[in-house]
Amino acid sequence: MSLTPYLDRLKAKKEDVLKGEVGALLHDIGKLDPRFIKSKSLEGGVNFSHEKVEDEGVVSDELITLLKSVQIGIKNEKPSILELIRNHNNRNHSTKLISTLSSCDGIDSGDDKGIVRNKQPITNTVIASVFSTEKATVDLTCMDCCIKNLDKELRESFDLYLNQKIDIGCFRGSVLKSTREAFSSALGETRIPANDVTLFDHSFSTASLYKTQLARAVLENDIKNTEEWRVFGIFWNGARFMSSARKAADALNRQEMINEVKQELKQLFEVEYPVGNTIFEDTDSIFFTFPAFGKSDELAKECMIKAVDIIRTKSNDDLWPVCALSQPRRSPTVIADMMEFFETKKGIEKQSSVLYIQKNEDKFDPENTSYIDNPPLELEIPDGNEKYDICPVCRTRVKKEKHDTCYVCLERRQGRIKGWSENRNDAETIWVNEVADETNRVALISMEFRIKDWLDGKWLQSLWVQTIQDWIYNANILKNPKKPELALLKKEGIIKNNLTEINVENTIKLLEVIANKSGKLDQRKNIFLTFFNEYESPPKSKGLTELIQDIKNRSAINGEVQYKLFNYLFNKQPSPARLRRVWTETHEFIETVQNDIHERLFSPTRKRLILKTESQCLPNDHSLPPTWNAIEVNGLNPDTFQIVQINDTDFTTITNLSEFEYRNRTKNEVLRGLDAVKKAIELSNKLRIINEEDREGKKPVIIQIKNVKPEPYTPTITILKSPYQFQMLAPASSVPEVLEIITSLYDNRFAKVNGKLPLNVSVLVANRKFPLYVLLDSASRMLKDHNGFNKLHDMEPYWDVNGSRSDPYYGFYPTDKEISPEKLTQIKDGKKFYLNPGYFDFDFLGGTADRGRIFYGNEEKPLRGSISFGWIKPRPHNFSRIKDMLRLHDILSELSRTQVNGIEQALVSKLERWEKHEDPDKKKVFHEFAKAVIIDAFILEKWWKMPPDNRAFVENSIDSGLLVDTIQFYNHVLKVKIGGEER
Repeated sequence: MSLTPYLDRLKAKKEDVLKGEVGALLHDIGKLDPRFIKSKSLEGGVNFSHEKVEDEGVVSDELITLLKSVQIGIKNEKPSILELIRNHNNRNHSTKLISTLSSCDGIDSGDDKGIVRNKQPITNTVIASVFSTEKATVDLTCMDCCIKNLDKELRESFDLYLNQKIDIGCFRGSVLKSTREAFSSALGETRIPANDVTLFDHSFSTASLYKTQLARAVLENDIKNTEEWRVFGIFWNGARFMSSARKAADALNRQEMINEVKQELKQLFEVEYPVGNTIFEDTDSIFFTFPAFGKSDELAKECMIKAVDIIRTKSNDDLWPVCALSQPRRSPTVIADMMEFFETKKGIEKQSSVLYIQKNEDKFDPENTSYIDNPPLELEIPDGNEKYDICPVCRTRVKKEKHDTCYVCLERRQGRIKGWSENRNDAETIWVNEVADETNRVALISMEFRIKDWLDGKWLQSLWVQTIQDWIYNANILKNPKKPELALLKKEGIIKNNLTEINVENTIKLLEVIANKSGKLDQRKNIFLTFFNEYESPPKSKGLTELIQDIKNRSAINGEVQYKLFNYLFNKQPSPARLRRVWTETHEFIETVQNDIHERLFSPTRKRLILKTESQCLPNDHSLPPTWNAIEVNGLNPDTFQIVQINDTDFTTITNLSEFEYRNRTKNEVLRGLDAVKKAIELSNKLRIINEEDREGKKPVIIQIKNVKPEPYTPTITILKSPYQFQMLAPASSVPEVLEIITSLYDNRFAKVNGKLPLNVSVLVANRKFPLYVLLDSASRMLKDHNGFNKLHDMEPYWDVNGSRSDPYYGFYPTDKEISPEKLTQIKDGKKFYLNPGYFDFDFLGGTADRGRIFYGNEEKPLRGSISFGWIKPRPHNFSRIKDMLRLHDILSELSRTQVNGIEQALVSKLERWEKHEDPDKKKVFHEFAKAVIIDAFILEKWWKMPPDNRAFVENSIDSGLLVDTIQFYNHVLKVKIGGEER
């Protein structure tokens, strides 16, 4: 008997499930036609039915024939893909596979849109991000080209599939690729502010929901139209596995391995056993849509068996997975609940694989019958006289005492080196020594978005989809004094003298009247219908009670009926497509940051040297590329540098060459940097090298150099990249440029959600020889383990709110920590709101013990008690302070380095000396003292010539500690001295 009967059943019918998914991906293909944009535009004047692809001539006759010929056969129904497209708006279609698609489409598109009224002009139809940034303007000419190209690609894919030249998996993959490229530049809904979901986001989300319904139909042998589905999550110790890497090549290999694990899991559960699609993934987890039916837990057990086998095999038992199955839900906001619950569990190493099942909204219980024992630890010592100990990299396998790692870790590292040596091409390095700056320092820059409160839909409640003003303008009842409904509103005290008294409070009271008052049902229903428009009007055949119950079922927000109604009618909804947009937007931001850093830091002067040799003089064993030390190079200072073998004849340097100097005493010449190393090698014509990992004291190998050629590279190493996390090693001296890139791009992308979408940034600096695993472990502690990082704080806006105040949809902020829609108020200066600003922290690690400084106290707000200047404890700073530090650096740069150092010494010594003084006026006295010191450094005349806002800014930075911390950051952490040379 099979151990996986449900998965076997799915595999037997995967052809039809995947064909159905393809049909769902293409259900809105008509919206790619330029006429759709015109028909929905402010100007209008065009009649167009996007579902009538054949009658409207949206696609070619050849493609119509192909769409008609591919049928989905489940439970005696065989609709074609063309029928799915034609009828996807018909929820009452007699073919259940079609009506089910219509329901899935309605779940996503209904929540995407909400109640929207504002059309866009044809010439300026904009695609916005979920955070309100304008991303692109829809170009009708490009759309016309897109649909023609898509038509061509689809014809090729369908033809190959129908002629059995590609299998169903390749067919599905090619259609997915083609639709992603074409649909990403189009909209499913053109009206503002629902123009934040692309046509691809909507199509993919609809297809993912439909796929789970098809899987359920196969498993139950019955097609039931339901609007519920589940989420299956797989978690593992990815971040901890990454942070224990000993070398950069180890970390990069581990990141690649985790990506390969996720790709295999996608292939398994999206194609081989099609339970659903991936809806979220990061370094520690992956989530799939999952069918909701009576035996979902049994199917989840089978999936866990398959997933654990892949993860353990692919990682050589270094990743330890656990699994979870959510309750049946209509919204994927459950992802945030699962992430929070497993925050403590997914980092645990060497734990048994258990399936947790969500029994209620807040609780996941382990399924006692569903666990997989731990794999055996490889501790057996091989026979022989060799001495063995535990591998320091994986800490689970044995290694020979004279070796650095076990055979598994060694193969991973060497495989990564080999892959890099074959694909360098101006790309990132994998060598920390090449990253180091002129002072031999490297910086680990980490970023993390706090997106949980977006993934659970909480912050979406702060965004309007229609404003009360929009409703008033369109509510004809309120404009007609003879309407009996208006009399009801006046009787209830909602409207008194005029319509200007309609506000949030009165609107909620109005909804309470609609939902809870008895009598005059028709009047209450007529008032209720004013909240909708001609596009979203509920079926008039339904009674008021039924309509309200529909909305209660749709709404995932807790609260009384009137609050659920308010949220549904006025706030953006956490649709599957919109939640997908949240993490794809943050991922795009991270991709852009990485690309901008590469572009900014890549310099033709940053080069390594390729050393071409005589092949016969190479070391005997060069099947693998070990690192070597070139030793005692005549005339070079220092006289040693590192190289690595990259092929049968070539080596390359793997050290930042800027620190080297060559003196040719006969010619009385001094060369520095790359030129110095190149000259020294060319003159000696040979190198004495010794394997860096060789501990047996073998004699050096002599290699003959035929040719020396420079090769540019990018001095960065991307350690970690996920949808909301990023870590990169970069030269310490480049950190200000990197921070400028991050803050500028954040302001450009997320200005309208300042205080709602926190970004944490940290910088750790160390010597290039500092243990990488200690650096990574220290970074994992920064801006962590304190509730204050996750809490909303009652504070005034810290940014220029002029741009936000006028935005009717995004310019409202909560005045309570629950982000209740009824407590939203328009942003303004001088008023407190509940905000999460994001944080910035930094430090220099001179030794491994320094990581002990990275902890945050028990205060309400997080503070680094170990970092203080007297009574001032400035770290961590708010994220917005990064720009202030960059600005302060520019102002102080007008001084000499000696003057800046003088300011620092005077202020720090006074702060430390006065720390224990009880004088209540000491802070005021210190402020005046510091101001006098600064004015003296600038000289009185120059100080008063400075722009007034700069003077005020410098003075304000005294009390906050920003002044002394900025000097500390540049002068002592980065070693990028503030100020110019002495004049």
